[in-house]
Amino acid sequence: MILGEERFIVYKLPQDSASSKPVIREGYGQMYMDVNNQALKFSSTSLKDDDHAIAYTVDDIYKNHGKGNLAHVMYNDQPPAGEEIQSGLVGHTKGVLAFDGTSGFWLVHSVPKFPLPASRSYDWPDNAKRNGQTLLCITFKYDQFEKIGQQLKYNYPGVYDSDFPSRLVGQTPSIVDLVNNIHVTSPPWNRQLNLQSRSGQSFDSFNKASKWGADLYKDWLATHFKSGLYCETWQNGERNLNSSCEGGLNVYNVMKVSLSGGSDFKGTKDHSKWAVTTKPGQKWTCIGGINRQTSQMYRGGGAVCLENANVHKAFYDSVAEYEPCT
Repeated sequence: MILGEERFIVYKLPQDSASSKPVIREGYGQMYMDVNNQALKFSSTSLKDDDHAIAYTVDDIYKNHGKGNLAHVMYNDQPPAGEEIQSGLVGHTKGVLAFDGTSGFWLVHSVPKFPLPASRSYDWPDNAKRNGQTLLCITFKYDQFEKIGQQLKYNYPGVYDSDFPSRLVGQTPSIVDLVNNIHVTSPPWNRQLNLQSRSGQSFDSFNKASKWGADLYKDWLATHFKSGLYCETWQNGERNLNSSCEGGLNVYNVMKVSLSGGSDFKGTKDHSKWAVTTKPGQKWTCIGGINRQTSQMYRGGGAVCLENANVHKAFYDSVAEYEPCT
């Protein structure tokens, strides 16, 4: 059995040479929350160290490497140096799956070149010092991983490292498909699915294939929740999508983030991908891997959403500035 937090969220802070906090100056600062710590709080532990939730979690893979008792899949459209992914236009999606015959975890994140393959050990990549990032980790029972695999087949993930003990193959054929580069080839091109964490918490997975050809946030999440959104995604690429105020559902691009006890930073220094609902009474937060850019309408990807007042407050309250509609 994989042990760990039921659910945790890390907001990696952008590097800031003027910060009074050494880990932020170095580019390894983080904010952290979980089911027992229900507000995003600054942690003085460097992401470069190995005594924090992310390192503990992926260490299950490293310490079980070659023992045949743990399945894992690492995928990233920007894999670590020296690692190869499938040819073709893979989805803009990053994450890690690991499970035994009882339970496991799904780590959804935005960090390029992370993590290192199972034959190595934990390290935070130097290329990820500069910008902000988000990581969501959820612990699931074994029976949820086939469902997760079905969802990820829409994403077309770039798998660069995997291991699959034969005794775990039979009940998770969709995850085996991911490793073998088998993905969704016929409509519908997007799919929502409810998942239950190990303790029964509810999460909704929204996944789209490249042929869906629309914006995850405006064209799906906003309409699904019947709510406007604040969206924080990478704004340094080409052909960014502007804030949209069509049909009464205002989808705003976040331009500045302010995290209490952490730091304030512009969206151009933040590589994280998240959205929160703005409708009064709605408490949905989504964390994933897709940006609001024209090109990413035609990339596979998705987000995992949860309805939780504390998580929603942490992200909603961090919105310091947003782009108005024109």
